[in-house]
Amino acid sequence: GDVLVLSICEGILSALSLPCLALSFSSQMAALKHVESRTLLRLVHAKARSLGGAIIGVDITVVSEGITLMHYSREIVARLMDDLQLDKDSIRADMASDKNIDLLAKDGVVVAIASVLVSVNSSPLSLSE
Repeated sequence: GDVLVLSICEGILSALSLPCLALSFSSQMAALKHVESRTLLRLVHAKARSLGGAIIGVDITVVSEGITLMHYSREIVARLMDDLQLDKDSIRADMASDKNIDLLAKDGVVVAIASVLVSVNSSPLSLSE
């Protein structure tokens, strides 16, 4: 879940033309070092709202090697709905497990791609991370 949540955080920041997590929260990084990724997501979401941004939709693709995440897709979407205050039609999730991925030749590799649609003052912005 962390890889996915962090890619959504980066997608939100990018859509708002803000620097990456480490730079956007540099003054807080020591305090946030051991914080759960969902807490970071809520912080990024709050920052987006404070800048007039509204998340319209999230499209996520997760591919894992040796880990089956498809069983958890409903729970993942439900948590994202809660954290981002979105309805289920605003989140599209595609979870796949591929034993043929040769990323770093290790079991447990997870690749997450998030496309986030953000409206700022009623103008939609979109960027993938």
